Formats: sequence, C-alpha cells, structure tokens
Amino acid sequence: MSNARRLALAAAALGTSSILLVGTAGGALAHDNGGRNGSGSRGPLAELVTSGTLTSADVAAIRDALETDRETDREAHQAEAKAARDAVLKDLVSQSALTQAQADAIAAASGERGGMRDLIRGGTVTLEDLRAVKDALKANREADRAAHQAEAKAERDAVLAELVGAGTITQAQADAVSAALDAHKAERGDGPGKRGDRGERGQGGPRR
Repeated sequence: MSNARRLALAAAALGTSSILLVGTAGGALAHDNGGRNGSGSRGPLAELVTSGTLTSADVAAIRDALETDRETDREAHQAEAKAARDAVLKDLVSQSALTQAQADAIAAASGERGGMRDLIRGGTVTLEDLRAVKDALKANREADRAAHQAEAKAERDAVLAELVGAGTITQAQADAVSAALDAHKAERGDGPGKRGDRGERGQGGPRR
C-alpha cells in the first residue's frame, strides 16, 4: 500500500473520533442555537416563534445565554476531554496495545495540523495503532454518552432557569424551549443509544 493511501486511511480512521482527542463537551449544546439568524425562521425554536410562544427577541436572548454559558465552560470541557483521552491512551499502554512513547506522541500530536500523518511518516505509529486508538475512544464515548447528555441538558436547563429568574422569559416559555430542543435532539438521532456523531465532527481533535 502506498504511503499516500495509508495516510488517507489514517485520516479517515480518526475522523469520526476527532472530538474525543482534543475536543469540547460543549458541542452537546451546539444545536440549541435555534433561529441563528435572529428571526426564528429556522432552527428548533422556529415553531415556537410561529405559534407565538416566543418572539425573535426571546430566541436571540436564549441563544446568546446558551452561547455565553458554552464559552464560560469551554476550558473545563476541554480539560475533561483531554483527561478522557489520556485515560484511554493509558489503558492501551497497560494492555500493551501501545507503548508509552507512542501514547505520548499521539497525545502531543492531537492538536497539531497533520500530526497523525507525521507520526505515520516517521514510523512512530502504524495505521493499525491509530485504528486501535479510534476504537477505544469510540467505546469510551459510548459508555459515557448518557452521562454527558444528562450533564448537557442540566446545563441548558440551568441557563433557562436563569433567564426565567431574570424575567427575560416565563417558566412556560422555558418549558416549551426545553421540550423543543429535546425533540430536536431526538429527531437528529442524538438521544441515548442513538448516533450523535454529526454534532461531534469538526470541533477539534487531530487535524489532518
């Protein structure tokens, strides 16, 4: 197999798990930016605007509050993602699937553009090594999916509660928003036991 082909396969192998290498858990709330254009004409909150439950100003306030919360927690989420990645690499070392040097190299290359390709070019790891890492990260993600989803929902509902407390929206509106966002997640297939990879791609991880 040519080097170019091997590098392309390595990139594809790690593509679906990029968020787990150097990602953020905040991506779980990304879909909450309903009505991103500020008019409520699209997004999970659009029907609430159409029905008169929310105004476009309400949607903008909710979107901005969720974005602020996500930015505030970004550093903590990144630290959690890094810790999860390092734990997976440690397990692979203990199983002799990787050497400590390989695990350290993968961790260091995770945030570098073309880092994984460079590791293969240099002979530090093989495509099979990277596939083992990808599979282990995916298993770890699936095991923690329910907990992460519950945490994301709790964070979102806390933001809505703050908006209710500030008089920005009513409790009835907050309940309607929460229900609409939960329904949107279910439609996207982000519920427990379903695929949620679409919202996880391209938010960090090894650049190829």
